[in-house]
Amino acid sequence: MSGEMDPWRIQQLAACGDDEFHSLVVPLSRMVRLTYTATHGSYFNASDADATVEGWERDLLRTADPSAGMRALLFVQRPTRRAVVAFRGTDLNTSTVSGAADRCADLALAGQRVLPPPCREFSNRTLDYIARALEFVASALGAYPGFAILTTGHSLGASLAMAAASFHGTHGATLPAVGFAAGSWRSALRRRTGFEPPAAAAARRLYALADRWDPVQGSANASGDLLGEVCTWADDEPVSCSACWSGGAPPANWTARAACVACFEATHIYANYLYRLVPGPRPECKADSTAGGEGGKAGPAAACTTIQWHYDSSE
Repeated sequence: MSGEMDPWRIQQLAACGDDEFHSLVVPLSRMVRLTYTATHGSYFNASDADATVEGWERDLLRTADPSAGMRALLFVQRPTRRAVVAFRGTDLNTSTVSGAADRCADLALAGQRVLPPPCREFSNRTLDYIARALEFVASALGAYPGFAILTTGHSLGASLAMAAASFHGTHGATLPAVGFAAGSWRSALRRRTGFEPPAAAAARRLYALADRWDPVQGSANASGDLLGEVCTWADDEPVSCSACWSGGAPPANWTARAACVACFEATHIYANYLYRLVPGPRPECKADSTAGGEGGKAGPAAACTTIQWHYDSSE
């Protein structure tokens, strides 16, 4: 694909040099930072409420910032006819409405159909982050016809970015996406919409960037729930990660393991990416070896219909 057809030059990201890598990824990392600080939640900073990234206009009329639910920002560069949808990751402070909703949504995305009692506070629509992400990208595509839209995010936001890019792809290719520390997303998209994106459509279009020892992306990759290019920074293994990765990958129940939680705190927090990894040498990329099959096939629930979760009544 030529640079004229692909203004993002996304296919070159897998093997380009540090300078070209930074020219694309550093601005994206700053947009992702704003998803945390410009939307309401534990990380909100009022001075960033209307902020943008140098060289980009932020469409303030298209900001998803509910008190609880999926958060996203839209950035536009009119001269190049490019736009970026950036999704926020999980608010880890579950004592807040923002963090509590994100926790419930994380459980739902992981396939848990019986949610804990505190999740009753939120409607099914609020917790349906996949559907809200698909709607937000559809709105951006409608508002900016002819623009090349890329999606990005960190953690939960990276998963939503990958899922939305896959769902809204055209002409046999996904929208381009660059995610930082992506969690599992393929199975969540399939459960929600019936859509299974083909591996060929994601090749050199979806990029999952992560610290080599980040248990979130490590677990998603080991389970085969990523697609596209998996890129890792070959960082020294933190002491806290050795026990978590003793089997070659984080265990399926890694969130219940103290060593893995400590590893998560050392590698997954967004500051590790924004200030240390992204500005340094680029990561090494390789295609997700677990992806296979033709994909692209929608089941009976291909459209986003209303989904219902049940709640544990034991409390």
